[in-house]
Amino acid sequence: MAGAAERGSAAVAVRTCPADLLARGRAGRHLPAGLSPAIVGQELRGRNGFTGVTITDALEAGALNRFGGTGQRAVTADAGMDLILCSARDPTQSQTAAAALASALTSGQLDPAAFNAAFSRVTALRAGLF
Repeated sequence: MAGAAERGSAAVAVRTCPADLLARGRAGRHLPAGLSPAIVGQELRGRNGFTGVTITDALEAGALNRFGGTGQRAVTADAGMDLILCSARDPTQSQTAAAALASALTSGQLDPAAFNAAFSRVTALRAGLF
């Protein structure tokens, strides 16, 4: 993680591999790295100073099976993820993810400031591509 920040990487994919004790969730469950606020927010962004775009592993990854369906998995934005990778061969997957994110934002489940910061990072990345 430190290497991405040191090199000024524009984006980094955070895998769903099991992480160490830093990734323990509210109930003490081990969380995949990409769902862990401790890994994404505290380690990657905080301690390592990464300011680029974070991208989830595929929402259909087997390591996420115990975290609910597409909608529940998509609401990983509270862990600091900026882009949600919907790569299933099902065109409704991205629609389900988008609807869940919109609902979570409207209901206050997602922090609007964090959501807007993610939007700004993605917008800046896109602007740099063209």
